[in-house]
Amino acid sequence: REFVRCAAHEMESQGYFAQATLASDPRWKSGSVYVFGLDTHGSALFSGDNGLNGSSTGLSELAPGSDERFGGRDSVGVVDEFGEAFLYYTARNPATNLPERKVTFVKRVMVQGLPILVGAGYYPGHRMTAVPPSGAAGGGTGAPGGGI
Repeated sequence: REFVRCAAHEMESQGYFAQATLASDPRWKSGSVYVFGLDTHGSALFSGDNGLNGSSTGLSELAPGSDERFGGRDSVGVVDEFGEAFLYYTARNPATNLPERKVTFVKRVMVQGLPILVGAGYYPGHRMTAVPPSGAAGGGTGAPGGGI
């Protein structure tokens, strides 16, 4: 939530100039979590997702009518009306290529008189696992705790 609120503040203070920074600066991306911006029709204005940078803007997975994941509810309209919201739905996780539960937090900001929705999402069931190198704490072989 605070990640998105900071990005929203960046948009409010720098206007549309913030889009390039939010889409490309590594401070606005942490693993699979990145900041994105939408207009109130659900069209992507910018995204920290490397797969979307450089391509034409398109409909976000949150856009009304993009599919039935929200049971016909207008998720973009809800955020626009209430100012910020958590959205819970199922989406294809690009890391696993499988449909998984996704949580997205979106905040509405005014940028040069127009509403922009700034958000970020994550897959709560997806766990990134890192294997420590052999010989490091928790890695390698041998008895737990380094016993002989």
